[in-house]
Amino acid sequence: MKKTKNFLQKLVVSYLVIALIPVIGFLTAFGINRYYETEKNTMSRLTSSAETVSAQMDRIYSDMAFISIDLLSRGDFYATTKKLYYNSRTPQSQREYYRILVDNMVTYSLANSIYQVIFFNPEGYFISNYHYNIDYHYGSRIDQNLIDGLPWLPGVQEKEGAELLLPVGKNAFFEHDTDVIGLGRAIRDPGSIIGYIIVQADMDQLSYVFESSSLFHAGVRVLSEDRVIYENGLFPGEQDYGRYLMVSKDSPSTGITIMMAKTKADVLKEAMDAFLPLIVQGIVMLAIMICCIVIYSRKLSRPLIAFTKRLEKVTLDNLDMESEFEEYHDYYEIEYLCHAFADMRNRLNFMINETIVYKSLQMEERFRALQSQMNPHFMYNTLNVIGIMGLESGNNRINDACIKLSELLRYSISDPYSNSTFAEEFDNIESYLELMKLRYEHKLSYRISLDERLESLELPKLVLQPFVENALEHAFDKEHRSIHVHLSGELENDRWKIVISDNGKGFTKDSLDSLNKEVENFIQNDYDRTKKAARTGGIGVRNTIARLDLYYEGFTYSFSNAQAGGAVVVLSSCLKEKGGKDASV
Repeated sequence: MKKTKNFLQKLVVSYLVIALIPVIGFLTAFGINRYYETEKNTMSRLTSSAETVSAQMDRIYSDMAFISIDLLSRGDFYATTKKLYYNSRTPQSQREYYRILVDNMVTYSLANSIYQVIFFNPEGYFISNYHYNIDYHYGSRIDQNLIDGLPWLPGVQEKEGAELLLPVGKNAFFEHDTDVIGLGRAIRDPGSIIGYIIVQADMDQLSYVFESSSLFHAGVRVLSEDRVIYENGLFPGEQDYGRYLMVSKDSPSTGITIMMAKTKADVLKEAMDAFLPLIVQGIVMLAIMICCIVIYSRKLSRPLIAFTKRLEKVTLDNLDMESEFEEYHDYYEIEYLCHAFADMRNRLNFMINETIVYKSLQMEERFRALQSQMNPHFMYNTLNVIGIMGLESGNNRINDACIKLSELLRYSISDPYSNSTFAEEFDNIESYLELMKLRYEHKLSYRISLDERLESLELPKLVLQPFVENALEHAFDKEHRSIHVHLSGELENDRWKIVISDNGKGFTKDSLDSLNKEVENFIQNDYDRTKKAARTGGIGVRNTIARLDLYYEGFTYSFSNAQAGGAVVVLSSCLKEKGGKDASV
């Protein structure tokens, strides 16, 4: 029953996917189009708001610049500023200078004026039209620490009499906690600064400037001469620019740049709010489609469910019984399945009988194979007897040869399904080379080195001996009557590397090309034979490389000649075995 239900579910899902493709495609296309339309409208509104803010900032800048230059253009104001700086030695002269300056600045103290005009000089003399009815007198001073703490004062001094738009900040001159925007200008006498004019306005009185951006929930930044003059809390940092839509408006007359930004998440939310009714309609349509698909799928799968119930009654005990299936004349495919299953059941019954016979023969053969594994013990005992006879006769070489050969036999004919370690494999090669040295004597020398971090890691059995055998078999010739074999195992960047090298005649170009081609073809084209080689522990270069390629992930190999002569074989792999096992060091 579970399989039948799964088939019905898959049938429903299949029809549902086919039906959903056009619906989802339409909704996706409409949603994307809606987003880009919303984004386009948002960019248009941002641009319009930036142009409005730019025009208003130009007007404010122009007003403040005009007030500052208008004061300086009055001869008595500039002359009195010089006298106050150079000649204010008596109270009478100070009082007269203050009177003249106050008369000039009272002009900008109209009731409807939003601008505060401030004059002060380096000695701290201070006059402002703020609360102009206050009787300023020659004793009115501001603290020198206040002057030194004005962050924008060095910028005004560097402008050498030109106006400088000041960043929005707390009012430094009056005791009320409001933000102001201002414009500063230094009053210069050749060679020195004799005073400063500051024109400023409360940001509360200029709220209309950024009203559109506030209603639009957009970030605003005002730049002048690459300095940030104003920035609201919605404007992003440079690292977040990619998540915002941004526009910029430069004023050619004042050099003020207005930047406006709105997060793409808000644009997406706005698009989704417009898209939501269509989604609701799509969900209703989807629910109707699911009901229709389920009803139709049940009707279509009913004969197959009945056929499946018949199949569930079939067991191994009644395979040879006659089939009793209903005829489904309305469904040709189901009717065909009924007859085909009856034929298959007859063939299955015949094959089961044959398999029973085959298994019996196979178990008998396996018993004989297990029996034959007892024979190597006779060989070990015989080699021990020969070794003892060699010792008794004073021939230690015979004893050494028997011991080494016994070790090689024991290692090679042990369980082929088990692995060894790097240490065991290198010890086996050392025994083999010791045995060969008894044969070649001074004609053979060798050196073996193994990184101790690799000693306990697993390695397929008998993967090194074929390469060492080839070195001994092919390295000797008339020019190379003695050879040196070097075997090393290293760990480099979580990869093990084994290098087998000799100083013999090396590979010829033809033999090297043939060997590479043969190994590559064997791995790529003879995969079944490769797996068999890996299981049986078969010797030979190509079988060994195939075994390692099946065992390790990222296995690589290379055959080459050393510059000084001789063959070099490099085997390397990461520590992770195929199948997910990860060796640790």
